[in-house]
Amino acid sequence: MAILAFDTSFNACSVAVWPAAPVARACARLEPMATGHAERLIPMIGDVLCEAGLGYGDVSSIAVTTGPGTFTGTRIGVAAARALSLALGVPIRPASSLSVIAWTAADQIGDVGTVTLCVALDARREEIYWQRHDGATGVALGPPCLSTPAAAAAEIADRPAIIVGSAGALVAAEARAGTTASAVRALMPDIAPDALSLARRACGLATVQHPEPLYLRAPDAKPPSGPAIERVSS
Repeated sequence: MAILAFDTSFNACSVAVWPAAPVARACARLEPMATGHAERLIPMIGDVLCEAGLGYGDVSSIAVTTGPGTFTGTRIGVAAARALSLALGVPIRPASSLSVIAWTAADQIGDVGTVTLCVALDARREEIYWQRHDGATGVALGPPCLSTPAAAAAEIADRPAIIVGSAGALVAAEARAGTTASAVRALMPDIAPDALSLARRACGLATVQHPEPLYLRAPDAKPPSGPAIERVSS
């Protein structure tokens, strides 16, 4: 049996399989893309399962990022996880997309010691998505947040920190400007959630049957709330 993990929350589509049997090997793919996640996700899942020598019947649980992220991308991943869970009769293990980025960074950097590992991503409108994690364990030190870079910097400036993501340099600059700023470094501005890092840690995540997308900001497009225009009778 194996864990199937995937992410479509930002500008990439990532899929990984983490087999339970030690003799089997993990397989993963990550493709940068701004659009087209819906078209690529299922074919990528099939390709990764095939590469691992597995089929859908070998999947024991599904790990997926639930946000924050782009509105469409987040919905694609969550909807796919729900559909596969229903079809295969397996539970879902949801994770914050920012936590998966933190785990991805830790896997790439190696031992980061006792520093705070913070993810900071540009959310536009002069705001950022961000979340803090313990560098040694990867455990989240709080929920994903939406705030200004200055507000995020005020939360992390009291101790050494590594900040990864597209808004990392901005938050680091704000932190260094504070009177209590400690050693703060910005790394990996182009990092994306890697499903392999999610799959590797998925066994430690709680299982659910019906995960919900995590939106920290309401969508820009809203249905009209006023009275509908009457039809002209023919």
